[in-house]
Amino acid sequence: MMRCSRSLGVVDRALSVQFHRLGLAIGRRPGYFLLVPVLLSLLAATGVQQLRYQDDPEYLFSPETGRAKTERALANRLFPSNFSAFNPGRITDSGHFVRLMVTAPGGGSLLHTAAFDELVQLDRLVRAVEVDAGEEQWHYDQLCASWGDACLDNVALRLQPYVAGVESGAINLTFPVWFSDSFDMLLLAGTLGSPQLQDGVVTAAPALQMFYWVGNHVYFDVSVSLKWEMAVQEMLAGTTGQFQHINVSRFGSQTLKQELDTNTVKVIPYMAVTVGLMIVFCVITTMMSDWVRAKPLLGLMGVASAVFGSGTAFGVLMYCQLEFIGINLAAPFLMLGIGMDDTFVMLAAWRRTPIQDPVPQRMAKTYQDAAVSITITSLTNIISFLVGSISPFPSVRIFCIYTGLSVLMTYLWHVLFFGACMALSGYAERRNLHAVTFKPTLPVSESGSKSLAYRLFCSGGISETDPWNKNDNREHTLMVFFRDGVARALNIPAVKGLT
Repeated sequence: MMRCSRSLGVVDRALSVQFHRLGLAIGRRPGYFLLVPVLLSLLAATGVQQLRYQDDPEYLFSPETGRAKTERALANRLFPSNFSAFNPGRITDSGHFVRLMVTAPGGGSLLHTAAFDELVQLDRLVRAVEVDAGEEQWHYDQLCASWGDACLDNVALRLQPYVAGVESGAINLTFPVWFSDSFDMLLLAGTLGSPQLQDGVVTAAPALQMFYWVGNHVYFDVSVSLKWEMAVQEMLAGTTGQFQHINVSRFGSQTLKQELDTNTVKVIPYMAVTVGLMIVFCVITTMMSDWVRAKPLLGLMGVASAVFGSGTAFGVLMYCQLEFIGINLAAPFLMLGIGMDDTFVMLAAWRRTPIQDPVPQRMAKTYQDAAVSITITSLTNIISFLVGSISPFPSVRIFCIYTGLSVLMTYLWHVLFFGACMALSGYAERRNLHAVTFKPTLPVSESGSKSLAYRLFCSGGISETDPWNKNDNREHTLMVFFRDGVARALNIPAVKGLT
């Protein structure tokens, strides 16, 4: 235990010495440490042109080392899909398809001619959808998964000629298999939903479904199938209220992806609101009655530092061709929290330094005091995300890599960029400039002849003739409260026991 304590002490002293030197350097030449991070952030921001967005739920949320993918490869090898002789039982992934689930309004039955007439009309609308692919228009009959020379049919549409007889009672529709008078065999188990049966005969069918499979043929790009599926989804969205005897619900291979993308887009407005709230919070909490030592703009720069740091990390990883996923948008929220924590730690250390000291000396003491603390906390966060980056789940791995590098860049930007902003603020403080207007300001001890408004909203700093005047060297109220109020209360035995 003693050896471990001594080792930690050596590390702490070494870091303190190095950060003391870094603080001196930033205090002497803040411009370099301000401009270089900004330029690097702008350069990294161009990485957005290399964005590779990944939204495949199966890829993202299934383990890469799981048996499912190995067994799928085996199934694909032994039972390959053939879209020219298509059998749905052979497919091992969703492919591209549109599934229509038709229900009767009010929970009635669909086994009447009016409903099936609209069903045929719905089928015509789907088949009439065309998409552009270069100079050619493609429609379902060209894209469909087929058996022989014909598209894979829907059993529900083959029932249409017989519905009038079923409705009148002249035809008994047996379930799950029915043979017509022409010995046409119809498998109803996969078509009719929750049928009502009496002695094996269908008396009512409140729901049915139809599939439209589109394949990956060799004579066109599979993206055409995707375009067709999306076009059908858009067309069906516009048919609400068009049918009187049927209700149509739809599901496709892209439905889950669309939902995930929609959720991602919905988060974006909240990001702006969150950043706005953080800015307001930071500006308010960095205010003081002394308008020279108040740091509202430094609170704003703390938010900017977190945004620049996470943006730089994102740009670098995009240049490295790492996929981007929707959940990565949660990383900036985390960076704001981590970054603002570092901001307040550094500001507290700055306020503990004498205002009479030169800015480089104050920066050196600030870094010696605070930089070690934020280094250790950032390091633990980085290690945590590095552990997550070895997860077999791609979604977890990608998120942890983006967030881990964002923590590192936010830490570096706070040490460099925010430190430079703090040094510039220190020079303004040294010249007794107002924290917002940057105009020369009289200290409290010399503003007695000024108006009440001036004393409340303008006065601050120290006097050149009497820099140690008590009226100009009041401690930060909140720091005094925690030091003299909360700390003393916590040392009372009764409070200790209650805590």
